[in-house]
Amino acid sequence: MAFVAGLLSPQAFITRGLASSISEEERHIIGLHEQAHIVRRDPLRKSLFAMLVGLYPSPVRRFLLAELELVQEQRADEWVLRRYPKPAAIAQSLLNVEKLATRFREQELGQVHCHFAAHAVQRRIIHLLGPTEQRSVSVAVVGAVVVVAALCSAASVDLVHHFLETLFLH
Repeated sequence: MAFVAGLLSPQAFITRGLASSISEEERHIIGLHEQAHIVRRDPLRKSLFAMLVGLYPSPVRRFLLAELELVQEQRADEWVLRRYPKPAAIAQSLLNVEKLATRFREQELGQVHCHFAAHAVQRRIIHLLGPTEQRSVSVAVVGAVVVVAALCSAASVDLVHHFLETLFLH
């Protein structure tokens, strides 16, 4: 498993199980990827975003969180690409780690899993290797939509309350 833990002082971790199952180049790529999450303060952003979308119904909340995670993963992949300009190697690392994770999940060993490979691997690889027109929506746009939707929801509470009151009392 490879992950970043901590909100104010995040740190990256790669388990021995994963580290012993991948090449030196893949360890370097994963390390850079996790470093990107630290630099971008992704755990804190995700926590704040999760609080904002906590107001939404479960399917909407899951969709928005999944999209935020995908955007964060793609941004981390881009960060790695700027420091290690080998998109094919990065994409291959994604595939290799996903294969390892799948194999170990099937064997129920659970020692090797990498969060960086858990989010829409196909979309991430297309993002890395494909044309730039297929880039995902930025975190700022998604965040702005969520904030506007939350404000609209909050502003309409009184209207909905009075409508329901009128409907049931008259």
